[in-house]
Amino acid sequence: MHQNGRVITGNRIGVLMRALVTLLLLDVLTESWFGALWGTGRLALAKNVLYLALLVATIVRVGLGRTWRAFTAPADVAILVLIGLLAASAVSGQVAPVVAGQGGYLYLRGAIVFYALRALTVDQRWIRWLIGICLGWACLNCVLAIAQVAFGRALYTALGWRDLEMADIHRAQGLYGHPNDLGHLLGLTIIGVLAWVSVRGQKRPLWLVLGLAALLLAGLAATSSRESMFAAIGGIMVVAVLARIRWRRVAAVVAIVAVSAAAPMLALPGNRTEVMRRATGLGISLGIPLPPPPADLSQPICGPPPPVHTERGSACRNALPDQEIRVVYARQGVPLWRARPVLGYGPGTFGGIVALQTDPSWNRNPRFAPGGFDLHGFAGKTVDSFWLHLVIELGTAGLLAYLAWLWLLCGPLRRTRADPIVLFGPAAVIFVVITGVFSLSPEGPFVPVLLFGALGLAWQRSVPPVGADRPPIPRPRAAVGLDRTAWKSDAVT
Repeated sequence: MHQNGRVITGNRIGVLMRALVTLLLLDVLTESWFGALWGTGRLALAKNVLYLALLVATIVRVGLGRTWRAFTAPADVAILVLIGLLAASAVSGQVAPVVAGQGGYLYLRGAIVFYALRALTVDQRWIRWLIGICLGWACLNCVLAIAQVAFGRALYTALGWRDLEMADIHRAQGLYGHPNDLGHLLGLTIIGVLAWVSVRGQKRPLWLVLGLAALLLAGLAATSSRESMFAAIGGIMVVAVLARIRWRRVAAVVAIVAVSAAAPMLALPGNRTEVMRRATGLGISLGIPLPPPPADLSQPICGPPPPVHTERGSACRNALPDQEIRVVYARQGVPLWRARPVLGYGPGTFGGIVALQTDPSWNRNPRFAPGGFDLHGFAGKTVDSFWLHLVIELGTAGLLAYLAWLWLLCGPLRRTRADPIVLFGPAAVIFVVITGVFSLSPEGPFVPVLLFGALGLAWQRSVPPVGADRPPIPRPRAAVGLDRTAWKSDAVT
């Protein structure tokens, strides 16, 4: 093909890739709500088609531009090692190829977005559109979450939610199936806003900064997502270190996030009772004797141990608080890891989305124990810890390879401090690492797109150009910090 023809075709494919990334972002952000209204089957199919089309378009564009050598960074080698370990784990665990392929796909599908963005030329207007979509969606969900806490069940049912368990304990979920999912979105957005105001370069109206911060913190507080609060604090610390923000100012931000997240527990009796119940369950699971919380007869919480009927007839409550299920699962996972410590049981076999879809009774498989893996009556049927799920499926080798890949993805970003997107990339990684302790968010529907999308944009600005048609991005030498409408930095020019 003639050189000019390749360039024209490559540019057209680039336009197509931008459209695919935009559609994928819209799909994953709204999938939870539309899935509750219309069913998840068609939406999941549409999402997978978008992933596949984006992968094919990326390969074609890189091939036309003959830029294969640009994809030889240490992180690119690390993902090849991880793919090899996924295959070795599947063979060692005698996993069916289809199941292993699906499991590996969930681990790595976010990388499709990462490589697509690396293969694209920089388009500032389009990047602003993507950021605007995420920020607007987060703000809309904040408003809805605050309204759900204020008006109760009526707002949940008006949005199409039928399971009102979260409404009964005053935890808002906005347009997401669970408050923790909304908390993940808002936590990442809070980190992004901090990265934005931590870099000099243009005036930022104080009213806008304070208004966004107040709305996002109120939305996060409404979710009562403790894992999102801890992860957000971790991301804030990363931004602070990279941007060299004074530790006193960082401590003030952390305190504001912590206090705002704890506010619902102080203001809402039902929320306070739930937190106390969970804290007592955590203490029991860790062998720490804690007094049981006072019984709240208004909370219809049933489950193991056997419920005790109350004077209200149909309502019921637990005789004793449940143990923290993540700790219980981790204890059960230790013997499984010892049995297959290197390569694990194979992708798609233990506790994740693929295992549940392939076999709803996956936990009864005798390979995990003579009686199977005890879920202790947990209704979700999954293991709500990505890292436990990963280490049992892929073993120690897979865990170390995955962590090394994430580390190498952040490596080139530590050299550029005067760009909010570059600051956000490593902070988002830390956020996802922390939430992965408590949930399956790293292989969930929207977190991988946000994480690897942010990393792809950050590599565009921090790593040398992939193609000859990409102009180099000048690295600003301005001090990193906040202007007079925000903070000031310790950075020395």
